Amino acid sequence: LQRLLWSFQQVCDAIGYAHVRGVVHRDLKPDNMIVGEHGETVVVDWGLAKVLSQKEPELEPVFTNRMSQSTSTTLVGSVIGTIGYMPPEQEAGAPPAPGHDLYAAGVVAWEALTGYRAPAPPTASERAGDLGRLVARLTHPLPDRRPESARAALAELTGLPRRWVVG
Repeated sequence: LQRLLWSFQQVCDAIGYAHVRGVVHRDLKPDNMIVGEHGETVVVDWGLAKVLSQKEPELEPVFTNRMSQSTSTTLVGSVIGTIGYMPPEQEAGAPPAPGHDLYAAGVVAWEALTGYRAPAPPTASERAGDLGRLVARLTHPLPDRRPESARAALAELTGLPRRWVVG
C-alpha cells in the first residue's frame, strides 16, 4: 500500500506539473505509468496530450484504401482517450480539461487498491477510509465535486495520516 501511495503522489506531481503549464495528458491509464526499480513512477505516452492554449486545427478526415473495408472512421472531434479511464464529460466529447486526468488517476488508484476498474462506489470508498474518500472524490461523475487540481488532490493525499503516506 505504501508503494501505491508513493506512486500515486508521483503521478499527481507529474500531471500537476503539466496542468500548471496548460497541458492535459488525455489518456492516463496504467499502461502509461511506469514504476522503476527504485520506486520512481513516470507518466509516459504524451502523444494524445493537448496544450490547452492551442486551437485545434481545422482538418478533414484522411481516407485510405483500408477505409473501404471498415464502417467506422476517426473524424475530427472524435473522443480521445481510453474508455474506462475517461470521465463522463470526456466520453461525451467535452473539451480537454485537467479534471479529466484527475478522474483517470482516481480510477487507476481504485483499480490498484481493489483490482476493479469501475469508479469507487460510495459505500466501498467509505470502508477504504481517507484514501477511499479521496479516490471517490477524484472519480465523482460531476466535475465540480472533484478536487480542483492535482495539487489539491496531492495536498489531500499528503494530509492523510503518516501511516498511509511515504515521501
